[in-house]
Amino acid sequence: MADVVVTPVVADAPICERINQLGDEIIAAGRTISVQMHMEGDTAETYQIGGVSHALQTVLQQAHRSGMTDHALFVAFATAVGYFANAQALGPIETVCQQLGIKGAKAARAAQASLAAGFPTRGSA
Repeated sequence: MADVVVTPVVADAPICERINQLGDEIIAAGRTISVQMHMEGDTAETYQIGGVSHALQTVLQQAHRSGMTDHALFVAFATAVGYFANAQALGPIETVCQQLGIKGAKAARAAQASLAAGFPTRGSA
């Protein structure tokens, strides 16, 4: 498997601003989806978490639809996780990455259980 891609090159300011704007829009749309899927007891934080989750899932799904291989998506995702783990205060990088793996596996099992239960959907972003 290829190593994580890290580069010191910085993109032009206008394209950086555009991707930041798109990021804001997709997270807002993801939050709207999360609110529409609300369950009893959900909090504002739940909606925020759901919004970011929907946004990330959509970006990965759209990249896959555009022809990116699973391997390329994994490397891209690992690169993003690497930047995340380095830039936050949840603990040492190794611990954060281990927890992401553990929580990711739990989430994947929950997603499989939801699919098996045949929950209805209002659409698929």
